[in-house]
Amino acid sequence: MAQFADRLEGLGKQAPAVMAVGLNAGGAVLRSATIEAEAQQTGLSKRTMSKAQREHRASPRHLVYAIESQGGDVRLKYFKARETRAGASAAPWNRRRVYDGAFIKGGLFPNRVGLGMGGHVFQRSGLSRLPIEGGRSGLFIPKEMTSGSTASTFAASQPAVLDAVTRAVARKLGI
Repeated sequence: MAQFADRLEGLGKQAPAVMAVGLNAGGAVLRSATIEAEAQQTGLSKRTMSKAQREHRASPRHLVYAIESQGGDVRLKYFKARETRAGASAAPWNRRRVYDGAFIKGGLFPNRVGLGMGGHVFQRSGLSRLPIEGGRSGLFIPKEMTSGSTASTFAASQPAVLDAVTRAVARKLGI
């Protein structure tokens, strides 16, 4: 640790900028690892997870790299939903399940037609034709970020951030 402090002293006023570069490089590695782990854990695509996670990059004045997410109950549409005779089938948490009475299309079997609603899953909230409500999975992305394999991947990938900062400092010093 003393050797690292000596290296930082050698950088002088450039130290914060160099550390920000290292934090951002290590943070990008950490974020991509957590995106992959969370995609496997939840059953969502990597593209969806990438959109759900927002990064706040480090700067020389603010040496913090943060990954945050917000949102509520994810709709069934994002879990490769498809319609069966019994209802709509989707795979939250990578476990396919049939939601009885849910639908994506309209009309009578076998001549069902798309509703033009973007593939969303709907369910009747009463006994009559209307009202209907959107199908929800019960999965919350922020909650999943802090549990299971995503949390363990985050913990295991943290040394990559320190390595990236060390490499950035060594590169600037020409070591």
